[in-house]
Amino acid sequence: DNLKLLALLARPMLPTIALGMGERGLPSRLLAARCGGYLTFATLDREHASAPGQPTVGELLERYRYRSISKDTAVYGVIGNPVAHSASPAIMNRAFAALGIDAVYLPFLVDDVGGFVRAFDALDVRGYSVTVPHKRGVMEVVDDLDELAGKVGAVNTLARRDDRWFGAGDSADFGGSFWGEVGEYMAEPETCLFDLSYMACLFWSYCCEQMGSVLSEPEYGYDVAERFWLNV
Repeated sequence: DNLKLLALLARPMLPTIALGMGERGLPSRLLAARCGGYLTFATLDREHASAPGQPTVGELLERYRYRSISKDTAVYGVIGNPVAHSASPAIMNRAFAALGIDAVYLPFLVDDVGGFVRAFDALDVRGYSVTVPHKRGVMEVVDDLDELAGKVGAVNTLARRDDRWFGAGDSADFGGSFWGEVGEYMAEPETCLFDLSYMACLFWSYCCEQMGSVLSEPEYGYDVAERFWLNV
């Protein structure tokens, strides 16, 4: 629906406003300026929103820098479900502003990750951060993988390279959970304990294997996760 609404803005006979409702419709509100929309709506605060999905004025102008969005603005985003809680848009858009990069970073609430990525190719999206539950499912649209993503079978970053999607697995699951506590958990390298999410567990197993501590294969499913927890 977002794409249908934005397509209306690209071929207007008159100044046109076309917006989607709810969290899923937020991209249509934020990308209206990029696609030729006459204006978009925002609310002064959450309590006085006149329609579901309206960003606040502060979010529109400060977080997403709506007035700087043009037809040349590059689009990036985070895809997940849920995704509204993500701090990535605030962090990444501030970084773009600080570096003088003409780009905007959006939250995308996604059910069918493969269908979404293929459909939004129409907007020439340049890259995505990938969060739960799509880190494995998104691999169906990936053309090339880095070594880590291929090893653990999960992707947390998609980058457009020409007409191909490159999937990277240098995940915060790994960096945050492994290196932050490597000293504690590697004190006895033959008996590492994994008290983590399943996806972080995959990253840990790969990294420990590289350090000669754990031998494992990146298998999938709760039955495999259970065996992994029992045998590490």
